[in-house]
Amino acid sequence: RTLDGENGFSMGAFRASARGALDGGVSYFVQTSFTGTPALLDARITHRASPGFGVSVGAMKAPFSAEFLTGAADIDFVNRSRGVSALAPGRQLGLMLDGRLGGSPVHYQAGVFNGNGVRANGNDGGVMGAGRLEVRTAGVRAGVSGAVSEDRSVSVGPFSSFNGTRTLFGADVRATHGAWTGSAEVIGAELDPDGGMAEKPWGFHVTGALATSPRVQILARLDALKADDIWTRYGVAGLNFWPTGPTELQFNVLVPLGESTEEPQLLVNAQINL
Repeated sequence: RTLDGENGFSMGAFRASARGALDGGVSYFVQTSFTGTPALLDARITHRASPGFGVSVGAMKAPFSAEFLTGAADIDFVNRSRGVSALAPGRQLGLMLDGRLGGSPVHYQAGVFNGNGVRANGNDGGVMGAGRLEVRTAGVRAGVSGAVSEDRSVSVGPFSSFNGTRTLFGADVRATHGAWTGSAEVIGAELDPDGGMAEKPWGFHVTGALATSPRVQILARLDALKADDIWTRYGVAGLNFWPTGPTELQFNVLVPLGESTEEPQLLVNAQINL
């Protein structure tokens, strides 16, 4: 699932997870990675007092972006979009509230986090606030997300080590009708460093998909990211095939658009999810 554009083979992910429910509305989820850093991805405890209110503490994904919150085994393409990969706040250590507003289709998530990832020495004096509202109806999901943080040595957008104020915003929609699925997402940031000029990278993706059978899906995507005042745009054609319930094969062709000198690239992903 790398975005380096190189030829070769790699193990994109090898993960193990455990989850369970205890009495009193308490549940837990732990996930580790054997191929990446940090090795501990998720480690959270949740207390759900009602369907409309729950509290989670620990290491978890910050509530931002529908594609980012979708598990790696369930995303539409081999890789997430450029904008989500570059700008989404990632996994964080902190506390999050989530639930549903009464009997309405509106679901919410809001949390306070360290803001610099999942690591043992993550207390640098900064803080991140992040939240998401999502409307879920039959066949349609639409959401808005936002986050703000004071950062120290964080990799985000065009900065490999950003120090300053980071503001993130995003909106997304996904609709399914019969065999057809369509989705779109826009994600942007205002990065105001302690010294220097502010940067405003942003990106979007638009996807269409058709399930030609219960085990085959064809897809197309326009994927774009603007950073350092430079656009990178790709057209992506995809084929997803599920030989069995827990196995999936993904075939993607990435075609650079515009004035890019890159060559088209073929990506193949084979996965098993037990």
